[in-house]
Amino acid sequence: MTTPDIAEAWRLEHVFEAELDRLKWDSDGGGASETKKVFQAFHAVVGPLCDELERLRAQVAEPFWYAVISQRAPIVDKAIRREDFAREYADQVREGNPYAADVEVVPLYRAAPAQQAEPLFVPGAMTGMVDAQVASMWPTKAQQAEPDWLHLKAYGYAPGNYMSRCFRCNGTFAGLDKRATSCRACAEKLHAKQAAASQPPVQHKDAD
Repeated sequence: MTTPDIAEAWRLEHVFEAELDRLKWDSDGGGASETKKVFQAFHAVVGPLCDELERLRAQVAEPFWYAVISQRAPIVDKAIRREDFAREYADQVREGNPYAADVEVVPLYRAAPAQQAEPLFVPGAMTGMVDAQVASMWPTKAQQAEPDWLHLKAYGYAPGNYMSRCFRCNGTFAGLDKRATSCRACAEKLHAKQAAASQPPVQHKDAD
């Protein structure tokens, strides 16, 4: 089980919903049987994946896994539960789809330990490409709450969960929005230069 598998479940949801919408409004008389086939095929793929996620959730200890699964869970959970679909097609649910039939027994993730700060934003999470090194470098909610960056605001730095690009070093950083134009390292350098330039030169008096 890898993070791309979780992303695949998210992708399958959109494929499933698009196909479901197409068949749901099909007026040629054959829509119901085709919808049943799509529904069963979708859960044949997602069902085992959710079983694996259920097994893994008790073994995972790395905080970056918690971040990925907790962000992915509302999407995957929506795909496999489909309460509205289960109500509308109750007969199909009874024909062998345990995930939609019992929509309250599919826990997909657990909360991270209290001592572990939750990542504010993990780059690549929407595509499933996340690793421990990247997640550990990303600012946490606790770090973002610290007002130690206010002196850097004048230099274009403002932390947030928007993927920003630094105009000076061309690197990426978690900025507040598009107005954040400088990463913290570059803003610190500019601040240091400005502070040094504002210091008056030392006057040495000649000894009489």
